[in-house]
Order: sequence, then structure tokens, then C-alpha cells
Amino acid sequence: MDKVGDKKSGFVAIIGRCNVGKSTLLNTILRYKVSIISPVPQTTRYEVRGIYTDERGQIVFVDTPGINLIRFPLAKRFNNVAFNALQNVDAVLYVVDILDKIGREERIIMETLRQVDRPIVMALNKKDKGKGFVNDYIEETKDFVKYYIPVSAIRSEGIDELVSALFEVLPSSVRYYYPEQMKTDFPLKLFVAEIIREKFLNLLKEEVPHYLAVVVEEIKEERSDLIYIRATIIAKEQRHKGIIIGKEGSLIKAAGTQARKELKVFLGKKVHLDLWVKVDEDWINDPDLMRELGYAV
Repeated sequence: MDKVGDKKSGFVAIIGRCNVGKSTLLNTILRYKVSIISPVPQTTRYEVRGIYTDERGQIVFVDTPGINLIRFPLAKRFNNVAFNALQNVDAVLYVVDILDKIGREERIIMETLRQVDRPIVMALNKKDKGKGFVNDYIEETKDFVKYYIPVSAIRSEGIDELVSALFEVLPSSVRYYYPEQMKTDFPLKLFVAEIIREKFLNLLKEEVPHYLAVVVEEIKEERSDLIYIRATIIAKEQRHKGIIIGKEGSLIKAAGTQARKELKVFLGKKVHLDLWVKVDEDWINDPDLMRELGYAV
């Protein structure tokens, strides 16, 4: 790590309910995609680190799974990942959707954050849609939130103000944690798997996405202009396999085409994407597989 003088550097956990725009906000701040986006609750399953660096210093964002009270086996694990992220950071970015009333999930987050001895900045997201319940959020959290920044993640509004507020609360540091040009430390295999999973999430409905995982088995350069990627889609039930494949292979073909186009841009080369589907009814209880998938065990 290189010395950078008296600047601000630190880790910031991004916390919030599902689908309030946490991943969109992170991608907008970085101007780089590090988190996948989908209307499916708890799309983000990991602590995804996004790295923002400018002349003021470096912010290492930890994007966490959305807090969700839906009762399926992985939900508790994802909630634990999110709340555990609060233990080893310098500040918290609390993202809310101002169009939603404060409900049970939101109050659980608020009560947890009241116990956190870290500066908290609230991003009041979707300001482009109107005032919503802004006053309610401020009134409910004025005892523990330091700064309130109205933003629109999708329209890139309020981003400069938000980043400035985060630098304001971070500690002074003479070092960066990562090289200046680095945007994420997310492993390539996991990033590729997440891109593939995102495409299936956007095409699938109901309970299937919660029990769908993607394992990238192989990435190799076949030619100077072509990368071969082999990945396995894991379904929890036999009936899910048919849904994932689709009639005459229509869904897996559509997801593969979308993923291949995005990976081509990201990798800067043509991509041969080889997708397979298998059923593993107990995959969420397999610690070795969970580690391979990048989940905390």
C-alpha cells in the first residue's frame, strides 16, 4: 500500500431493505458495475466490495444483501451477512426508498443501527419520484443518523453530495487499502457467476430465484479474441430445472445470450458461454459448495 498523505480512507457498509436501490446506488457512485440488479428480493448475496478513489481519499463500499423477512432457508443467512458487515466498518450508508412507508423490516434495521457505534449517513433514494415519506424517515432516525442526503440512484442525482458526506465521516488515513485504479476485489469467477445469475433472475419469477445458484466451473482463453466459460446452474427441485431451461431451451438460451453480451463488453473479448443445469436438493446445506459459491459459511 502506498502512502497518499493526510486523506480520508475507510470501509462503508451499505445497509437497507431489499429493492431500495443499494446496488444501483453503488454502481452509480463507482460508474462501474460491481453489483447485479434485479427486482427479485435479496439479489445481492455477498459482501461485494466496490472501491471509490479520488483526490480526497478512498472509500471501500461493502454492498450487503437486503434485509428481508421472507421465510426461506437462505434469508436468515443473508440477513446475518448484512448485519455482520456492520462490525468491521468505519461508517454506514443506510439506503431507504422514500416512496415506501416505514414498516416492520425498516424498524428492525433502525433498531439495529441504533446500537452501532459508527457514523451513519442516510441516502434518501428516489427523490426524482417526489417527496414521499422523507419527513417520516428523518423523524424516526434523527437520534442516530448524522447526515441525510436526498438522491436518485437511477438518475445519478445527489451523488456528489453523498460521497462528500461519506468522506466527511471517515477517519484520516495515510494509506489506501487498494490501488487507485481498482474498482472491486470481487473474484472474477464469482463476478461472472453473478452476471449469469442476474440474467436468470430477470427472466424467472416466484420462488425459483431464491433457490438458484451459479457455479463457474472454467474460464479459459481459447484464442486471443475468445474466452470460453463453462457454468452450471444449480436448481433445488427437479421441477425448477424445466423452468430454468424453458420450453425447447428458450429461457436458458435467452439468459445465456444476455449474459454473453455483457461479459463480452466486460472482458473485451468474444465469449463462448457453455451453460448446464443440474438439480441438487440440498445445495444450501453443503458447506463446501457454499464456500465455492462465495457465501459466508
